[in-house]
Amino acid sequence: MTQLDGDTDFTFGAAYLFDSTTGQERFKLTPSDGWLVSGFGASVGISGNTAIVGTHPDPEEHDGFGAAYLFDVTTGEERLRLTPSDTVSFADFSWSVGISGNTAIVGARSANGAKFGTGAAYVFDATTGEQRFKLTASDGEIRDVFGETVAISGNTAIVGASLDDEAGTNAGAAYLFDVTTGEQLFKLTASDGEEDDRFGWSVAIDGNTAIVGARLDDDGGSNAGAAYLFDVITGKELLKFTASDAAEGDFFGSVAISGSVSLVGAHHNDDAGQQSGSAYLFNSIPEPSSLLLAIVALLSLSPFARCRQQRRTRHEKTPWIPSHGAR
Repeated sequence: MTQLDGDTDFTFGAAYLFDSTTGQERFKLTPSDGWLVSGFGASVGISGNTAIVGTHPDPEEHDGFGAAYLFDVTTGEERLRLTPSDTVSFADFSWSVGISGNTAIVGARSANGAKFGTGAAYVFDATTGEQRFKLTASDGEIRDVFGETVAISGNTAIVGASLDDEAGTNAGAAYLFDVTTGEQLFKLTASDGEEDDRFGWSVAIDGNTAIVGARLDDDGGSNAGAAYLFDVITGKELLKFTASDAAEGDFFGSVAISGSVSLVGAHHNDDAGQQSGSAYLFNSIPEPSSLLLAIVALLSLSPFARCRQQRRTRHEKTPWIPSHGAR
């Protein structure tokens, strides 16, 4: 993607589709009404044959209005333009975007939620363009930037609010929602969250697992960064990831997940040169030892295991009586 493109305007922007097998460019995507938007391509997502592209609105040129665009990836044609039902200036609509199947989600980090300027996210039908829900945090506060990051998998969406203050000033949070009902499921925070961690700066989800980046976490040094894995069904934190060579100012915490593998970027890591960046792959499944202990614990509670234990106890208490049969 690119935010700056000279086809129509300096801040017009474009997005590009590539064949993931050959690396060949398929299409260059631009909005049909580029003169109305700026920063096109600042956020992108794809699912099946549909791509979504967002903008980073320029408040000086377009009063902070934004839009998200849906494209057919087989033809490169624009299909729908998404805007919120309660359009207001400076809401930063489409600052973040995501799509899964027939459902799209668009973040508006400065929209009005429960309070002025708390942020929101909008759920759309990706087939018709109809808005289904406006998502807001149940405990949203001004400048939480709820909607700064969004992601979706199946019927569950995750929305980041990296300036939430529950665990400390700007410690950050993320929220899980059911996109079929608009209901908030869980609020996620880091178990060791601290002031200015910016947890929620990046979010991703796949199936029953979500990952949240906290790029200013200090475990590996000031602003070294970290990422946290969560169970979507329970909202429980599963793992914390940090870089094996974590260093001050790495900003580790740009996240993605697919199946049992998590990918975390550190765009200021210096391994290949000053702030050249690195990315790290992690196993998203808890260590086998912990899984084995859990299985053993469950088996010990089963009726079959209790029955065997009872028979063993009775046997131990019964004295041995020698046989008087034929010698």
